[in-house]
Amino acid sequence: RAPGQPLLLLTDVSRDYVALIEQARVELPGVQVEDLPHRNYLSGTLAAHALGYMNQISDKELEEKKEAGYEAGDYIGRYGLEKQWESYLRGREGVLRYVVNARGRRLSDAEAVGLIHGERFALPVPGHDLVLTIDVELQRLAERALRNHPAGGIVVVDVENGKILAMVSKPAFDPNVMTGHLSRVEAAAMEADPYKPFLDKTLRQHYYPGSTFKFVVAAAA
Repeated sequence: RAPGQPLLLLTDVSRDYVALIEQARVELPGVQVEDLPHRNYLSGTLAAHALGYMNQISDKELEEKKEAGYEAGDYIGRYGLEKQWESYLRGREGVLRYVVNARGRRLSDAEAVGLIHGERFALPVPGHDLVLTIDVELQRLAERALRNHPAGGIVVVDVENGKILAMVSKPAFDPNVMTGHLSRVEAAAMEADPYKPFLDKTLRQHYYPGSTFKFVVAAAA
């Protein structure tokens, strides 16, 4: 690596850690902290299969989506609503152009006069909000109903209008873990789990109708 080129040392550090770095700024010349947006699922595993998760875009996807503004290191929806509504939720990144010298040192605005062509700065555009019909308290009750079962699925529908009020699939995954914190050991354990935590039991599992099909036969008769 050339002298002066930035080197990533740590990612996803706590606010306390950042505060310590800022306090020791004088003793740490050349060390800088960058803030980057990151999805935070406040309720953990609650409605995980419905919400989905994100992770970094692959090289192949980057080639396909480069015209849409995606760059290396960007996160993209992988499951559930995150995947289905990716383009609606994404928004647009801002722009900040600056000039560095041959040693990688950033030049001041005065030094860079006339060297930057085009738009130097543009504010980011936030993505759209997605409002769900899920009732959080009803979702918690439905998940609690499965607490003594290793696997299962529950869907609560408002019969008046068809709105989904709760959708539970067990076992679930933690979207916070899946979005950038999943180790290879954890991934292998989830893949080997016989209860298949990645499989949405409410939408992607197949069940034999059993005696419930008798109503269809009776109606036909």
